[in-house]
Order: sequence, then structure tokens, then C-alpha cells
Amino acid sequence: MSIHNTEFLRDPVGFLGSKAIAFSSVGAQSGLNRWVLEAEGDIPPIMLRIAKESDKDTFPAYYLPYQTNSSCQIQLGDQASFMFTPPLTGCTFVIDKKWFTPMVAHYNYQTEKGDIDQDQINQNVRSDFGPATSGKIFVSANYYPVTKSDYVPEDEDAQNHRLYVVGVRGKTGWTMYRMKHDPFSGEIKEAPSKIN
Repeated sequence: MSIHNTEFLRDPVGFLGSKAIAFSSVGAQSGLNRWVLEAEGDIPPIMLRIAKESDKDTFPAYYLPYQTNSSCQIQLGDQASFMFTPPLTGCTFVIDKKWFTPMVAHYNYQTEKGDIDQDQINQNVRSDFGPATSGKIFVSANYYPVTKSDYVPEDEDAQNHRLYVVGVRGKTGWTMYRMKHDPFSGEIKEAPSKIN
């Protein structure tokens, strides 16, 4: 096993644009955790996983979980410089506009048939983050959302368009990046781009 923490910490956005990751949240708790990026030789993808007690090379990062037919929220601060959430496969991700201590949320509401219930998600987002307000020229909200329609083409399977969201804390606060990595082939399908 080779550990890739140093390379990631040096340039997280560049790393995520050149190396596909797979995600394992086994053992993760909502909030602050210690993580490891490891690979078996040169075989992609690189696995992001919770650190074990025996791991010496680890780094702190916030973890935003998800729950079926529910939402999860955490507030980010300065105890870590990274945030991870499981890949979105139809869910909605939201970050508010408090740059240094933003609230982030992962919404997953489904219909009885198991389809994404975007109306229910939108209702909960407005309840949690406030409604959009109309000005003379534009409509503004107190948050940045990423919904299923932003990353899954109509009539396509969301599992084929897994969206990874990674937060990076810098001098001007938290920036969220979205990207598509295929955890099975190790292919990068969409390079990191800013959400907020």
C-alpha cells in the first residue's frame, strides 16, 4: 500500500484533478475524523478511508454523512482544512454563504418508488437555509445548491454520474469543489470545479 496524503495536502485540487478516488466511510462519524488516502501500487483509484489507530500518516477532515429519506448537516470551522461527503447519486448538496464557518448539508429524499423526491428536498432546503429573495434584477439565495439535474443528464442512471464534493479551507474561507470520478475504472470524468 502506498499513502498519498502528502501529495493531496500539498495541492488538493490538482491532486483530485489528476487522480481518481474511491470513498469508504466505514467507521466515519459525522463531523471531524482522521483520514488516509492509499492505493495498491499504481492501480487506480486511490481509496479515501477513515484512519485506523495503527496509521501514522493521517490528516483531519470533516465528514458530512447522508441518510436515506433525510438530511444531514454540519458546520465547518477551522479544526480541519478539508470536508468530504459520500458521492452524490441523485442527492442534493448545499453550502451556505458564511465563508469561514459555513453550514453544509446532504439531502436524500425519495418517493415510494425509490426515485429522488426533488420537491421534498427543495422544501427542506428552503426550510433549513431560507427562501430565495427577489431583487429588482436577480433572485438571490443564502446558499449554493447542487441538485441532481446539475450533474445527472435527464433519463440517465445517477449511478453512472457519481458526483464527489470536496471542501477545501483557504485564506478566504471554504471553497467547495465538484468532480466526477469513476471508482471502478479509476477514470476522471469531470475535473474539479468550484461550487461557491
